[in-house]
Amino acid sequence: MTLGKHKIELCKGDCGEKRYIVYVRGGLCAMCNVKRKTKLAALKPKKAKKAKKAKKAKKAKVALSPKKVKKTSQGGYKKPLTKKTTKTLKKDLWSLFTLCMKLESSIDGWCWCMSCDRPIKIGTIECQGGHYHPKKGYPFLYFHEDNVWPQCSYCNGPLEGNRIEYEKRLSKKIGEERMQWMEDNKFKVQKWSRYDLYEKIEHYKQRVSELKKTKAFEI
Repeated sequence: MTLGKHKIELCKGDCGEKRYIVYVRGGLCAMCNVKRKTKLAALKPKKAKKAKKAKKAKKAKVALSPKKVKKTSQGGYKKPLTKKTTKTLKKDLWSLFTLCMKLESSIDGWCWCMSCDRPIKIGTIECQGGHYHPKKGYPFLYFHEDNVWPQCSYCNGPLEGNRIEYEKRLSKKIGEERMQWMEDNKFKVQKWSRYDLYEKIEHYKQRVSELKKTKAFEI
């Protein structure tokens, strides 16, 4: 039976009575439709919790899957880094790398600026790591040991590396052949992945700890 837009039909819900069903949807009367919505609303929080748990489990599974884990140079596998960004890892590596370079150039806790021969104490703001080829233009030599040496804050800062003096002393230190190698390879493209950076961090951590044991001074 039809009354305009309304229909009188047997409700398919729990009541089973003949009621007005507006724009028949699922064959439920207004009362049964309200009950259905109330039940669904009560189930929503439980479904949301289940969905969150499932999402977390899926993320954990993807993070530890063989596709996401990279093989290291030693043949083993390392878990992927999910927390630290490439930028943060570069900063961590830079502090370890420069400390290693300073320790190798020192005997008594002091080293000398590559540009002006000024004595600088390791662990102070005055003692910095300076690039011969700038890190911004030449990422391949960013963490190359021939390209980074101890430098005072004045030469590394206001004098922008004091490059002419740096070049004179560096060529005496490492020789023309190694200088030429850097010149030939400085334009190589280098994309630092988190795995590469993590491996280097582990390498320099070990070297720094060994150097600290062999040196007779404290930083």
